[in-house]
Amino acid sequence: MFVFDISTRFACSTLLFRSLSLDDALAAIAKTKLSYVDLWSTPDTLMHVDPSRDSAGELKAKLADNNLRPSSISAYATFGSDLVKRLDLAAAIGAPLVIATAPVREYERREASDDVRALGREAQERGITLALANQIGTWLDEPSEISSFLDDVGHPRITLSLTPPHARLAGTTWQAIVEAAGTRLGNVCLWSVSPDIESVDHMGPGEDQVPGNGKTNFKKITHLLEDQNYFGMFTFIWNGTQDWTVAQTVSHIEKARGHVLAVAKGS
Repeated sequence: MFVFDISTRFACSTLLFRSLSLDDALAAIAKTKLSYVDLWSTPDTLMHVDPSRDSAGELKAKLADNNLRPSSISAYATFGSDLVKRLDLAAAIGAPLVIATAPVREYERREASDDVRALGREAQERGITLALANQIGTWLDEPSEISSFLDDVGHPRITLSLTPPHARLAGTTWQAIVEAAGTRLGNVCLWSVSPDIESVDHMGPGEDQVPGNGKTNFKKITHLLEDQNYFGMFTFIWNGTQDWTVAQTVSHIEKARGHVLAVAKGS
């Protein structure tokens, strides 16, 4: 079990309140026992924060008004200069991590690793870490590729964000993903695998994706991460909440928080 209280490293993603404005999402998260927030800045999915629209000062004020601190910016499907703008925003508001998408398999391997290494340098200049998700169809989907691609990139500011459902979609396990990443794990998504998962667009009912439900064993996850001396954040995030009420979402978050904390402490 974890010797330290990992609840101090729990964050809530604004994706759980995707039908709300940022102001209302932050107010809802403030109703939970979580003090860190993952801010979504993903085109065509959810743009709670936008580098071309939002000032760092205004975002910091909104977070402070709700007694929240930024843990990360989720910038999936952003690349090149668009991703660098999100690194800038993260640095400006004090978020230590940006979570993004790895190059897709159609992207030539050597060029992909060179480009990611360059992003690592951009992140380092700003004091930010970049965590790329283990998504199917990218160079970070299968364990062997995760290990070798991160080796090829070889930059300390480039890490992996573990998403258990994406491991299932790639035909592997979260254990294999964690072992492949080793000390290069930068974020862990507290997101359970629904028995009805079919694809990225069909992840199953939202209730099944809540930690404590579904098929993901968070006791094993937290204990394995302790063995590997993981000191990063744990982000509560899943799909299927767009039709939930605020009270329903907050209740599920609190139940998930209690479950993960209990199993992490258990022997």
